Amino acid sequence: MRPNADLDGACARLKRALRRAKFPRSRAGTRIDTELKRGDGKTFVAILRHALCARSKPVSRRVYDRGHDLVGVESPLRFTERAFRATIDVFGYKPKLSASQFASTNGFAVVKMMTVIDVLAHVEAMEVNIEREVAREASRRSPRTREAARSAWRSWRSSDWLA
Repeated sequence: MRPNADLDGACARLKRALRRAKFPRSRAGTRIDTELKRGDGKTFVAILRHALCARSKPVSRRVYDRGHDLVGVESPLRFTERAFRATIDVFGYKPKLSASQFASTNGFAVVKMMTVIDVLAHVEAMEVNIEREVAREASRRSPRTREAARSAWRSWRSSDWLA
């Protein structure tokens, strides 16, 4: 078995996950293989930023509602620290790397790839759960139910005890 088998396999899995996550093609050019395999911190922070802030508005809204503001953070290290806190709090996922190791310029390539793949999987799962909640809520509110609620509200609003 080749020593780079784990690296190549993790890179292939991550590239599939990036396609599913609609990571911008301008970033996912031909250089991305070498950047991923080298463990380039800027690339991994950009992927993490896309996963938590740009991929899905409902998920990023949930993360923000839980008290994690990730959008305005400029420093890669500071963003990674906040993103890791958010993944622990929102998804219950604790990354195996520290924030400084994740944002480092080189090294830890396979662990960084697996961390990003796990975060993307948690984001996808939360997105599916949010869609189910929305569909369930919409099915509860059939047109008859909505009209009945409106008429009850109108009659309650116009009743004499309010005056």
